Amino acid sequence: MLDQPIVGVAKTDLDLAGLRSRAREACEAKHDKVDDAAFEKFAGNLRLVAGDYADGATFDAIRREVGEAKFLTHYLAVPPSLFATVAGAWPRPA
Repeated sequence: MLDQPIVGVAKTDLDLAGLRSRAREACEAKHDKVDDAAFEKFAGNLRLVAGDYADGATFDAIRREVGEAKFLTHYLAVPPSLFATVAGAWPRPA
């Protein structure tokens, strides 16, 4: 039922295929059987932005990945020292 982009942001060399592969491995480790169709729908919503929170271009890339999504939920897994930087950068006109 989830039909929104799921955007991960990290300083990483991982690409989108790698993120989807890790997600698949995590699901398989947690559950005996993974529904292939359900996982493919989920994986199709995954997006990845490799960037630095100190760089405004990272937030521009996040905006592009979010696109026209009508409902946004944020989960900030950032160090406390970066929380104000991240929270203060969103939303900002493209």
